[in-house]
Amino acid sequence: MWGALLFIFVCNGFASEVAKPVVVSDTVLLRWILQPLLGTGLIPAGDWSVMPSGDSTDQLVVFLNGTEYHRFPGTTTQKIREADPDFFHSTLSTQEESWRPALQQQHPQWDWIYSEPFDRIDGRWFQQTEGIEAGRGFDADRAERWWQRNRYWVGISKIIQKQMRVEFSMTAYTDYMNLQREIRTKYGKANFSDYSWEASASFRGITYSLQSTPWVLPEYFALENRPDSLWELAKSGREELASGKVVSVFQNGYSAGYSSNVTHKIELRLWYLRYRILVDGDLYAAPVHRLAIEDMPTGFGHWGAYAVGCNGVWMPGFWMEAGPAIQYLAPWTYYNSLEWYPVRIDMMYGNTTHFRIGISTRFRMGGTSNEK
Repeated sequence: MWGALLFIFVCNGFASEVAKPVVVSDTVLLRWILQPLLGTGLIPAGDWSVMPSGDSTDQLVVFLNGTEYHRFPGTTTQKIREADPDFFHSTLSTQEESWRPALQQQHPQWDWIYSEPFDRIDGRWFQQTEGIEAGRGFDADRAERWWQRNRYWVGISKIIQKQMRVEFSMTAYTDYMNLQREIRTKYGKANFSDYSWEASASFRGITYSLQSTPWVLPEYFALENRPDSLWELAKSGREELASGKVVSVFQNGYSAGYSSNVTHKIELRLWYLRYRILVDGDLYAAPVHRLAIEDMPTGFGHWGAYAVGCNGVWMPGFWMEAGPAIQYLAPWTYYNSLEWYPVRIDMMYGNTTHFRIGISTRFRMGGTSNEK
C-alpha cells in the first residue's frame, strides 16, 4: 500500500536541503486519514500531501493542492509510524527545526512549500504512472491536399518492481479521405490495416516502443513538401523515383507488400524534457526526431511544445489539454480513480499548405504511480 507514496525535497536557495510533505497518491491511505472528516463521502479531487507538525503535539497536517486542509491528533501520526516506520524518515531530517516557525503560525501560508515544477525537478524525474486509458480523436492534416481520419484507442500500463513500466495499446482508424482513399483504392483495401498496436517498456526515463503502423500515410506525412508529386510517380509505376526528402512510403512501403509495418521508437525523459527518435525505413527517408517539453501544469490542465524533424525538415507544434473535468475515486484498492479529460488540441504548423490540427478526448482509470 505504501509503494504509491513518494518523498520530495526542495532546495531553499543556497541553504541546505529543507524537508517537504510526503505526497499521497494511495487513496486507501487517504481514505483512512480523512475518514473522520468525510464519513462515506468522496475524497475531494486534487494533490494531497501530509506531514507531522514537528512540535510537541505531533499533529498530522494534511494539505490539498499545497494549502493546509486539516490537522489531526498526534495519534494519527503515530498510527502511520507504526504501520511504516520509514514513512516520515526523509521529512524528519536534521532540518526539522526549520519547519517549526511556519507550522506554529496561527494561519500558516503553504504556497511556498508546494510548487509542482519544483516537485518534478526534485522528485518526479521520470513521471511513471500506470492505469487504463481509452479515447477518441480526429486528425486533419494539410500537405498540398487535406486528409483526415478518426482514431479510437485503448491501452493498459503497469509498473513492475517500482522501476519497469510496460504498456500495450490498440488504435483503430476510420473515415479515410482524399489521398488516403485514393491509395487504398489503387492497391486494394485488403492490403491495409485499419488498426495498429503498440508495445513499450520503460526503465528510469528510457522507453523503447514497437508499433505496427498501417501504411496509407505515415504520422508525419505533413513534413513532406511534395507528396502529390510522389503519389503521381507511384501511381504511374515509377516507385524507384517516388521517395521524397521525408516520406519514402511511396517507394519502399507499398512496393514491399502493402501490409502493416513495424516502427521502432526510443524516448528519453527527464523532468518535463523529452527526446524521441523514430526509425522506419519503409515509411521515412531518414530517422524522425522529436524534441519537446511535455505535461507542463497550468490552471486548466496541461500543455506541451515540441518540434519534429526529419532529414533537415522541421516543424514546430503545440498541444494543450483541459482536465480532469471529472475525477471519481472508487472504493476498491487498485486502479481506483477515474478521470475524464474532455478536450485536447494538438497543432503542428510549417506553412499555409503544410500543417496539422488534432482534437481528442480521453478517459483514464489509474491511481498508482512510481514517479521517481
